[in-house]
Amino acid sequence: MKKSTIVILLAIIMSVPTLLLAQKKGKAFTGTIEYELKYEGMDPAQEAQMPKAITTIIKENKSKTVLDAGMYAMNTITDGDNETLLIYLDIMGQKMAYRQTKAEIDKAQEGAIKPTVKLTDETKQIAGYTAKKAEVTIIDEETLEENVTIIWYTDEIEISPKANFANQHEGIDGFPLETVSKGNDVTQTMTATSVKKGKVKETEFLLPSDAKEMTLEEFKEMFGGAE
Repeated sequence: MKKSTIVILLAIIMSVPTLLLAQKKGKAFTGTIEYELKYEGMDPAQEAQMPKAITTIIKENKSKTVLDAGMYAMNTITDGDNETLLIYLDIMGQKMAYRQTKAEIDKAQEGAIKPTVKLTDETKQIAGYTAKKAEVTIIDEETLEENVTIIWYTDEIEISPKANFANQHEGIDGFPLETVSKGNDVTQTMTATSVKKGKVKETEFLLPSDAKEMTLEEFKEMFGGAE
């Protein structure tokens, strides 16, 4: 897998757990959300390797996001009870994982330029829910270029406050149903196609026993030091 591919994958998979923003006090959502992924401006050969769908499973204070591209799959598990973020990659049966605590996530963000959020009055229907539009501007700390991500979110899906401990976008009170982001001249759109409430097994949030857990630095080194 090329370094550029893994960088895009990491960006996609990190976007969902950090966007579990709803803070309401009602009963927390338990169920599955399916998203469709589309790309513009990507080399056809690289696009063929990219996942076309993403699944997010939520149970109270925990969530799991899965991108499956056949020969490889990438997973992220957010545990709001223990405030840990676990990512593991399965490449043709070889499983590698790394874990971060809230303290480590916060430390990594120290001194970083915070995104600015602009809320708008625009709305549209996505997967049966009314979604509101927000524009999130992120400054590239190396080039100082501005990148704008469009987030369509709904306040009709209630997520436990503990589930969003890794949230990096303050000011958006809702669950993301669509994101449109651009990086490396590639536009990636992630759109929810279905939201289904239902029971979720606790085993969904366990790391496979045959996965090799390593440090974040070791994980990055496997892919040429990708950030």
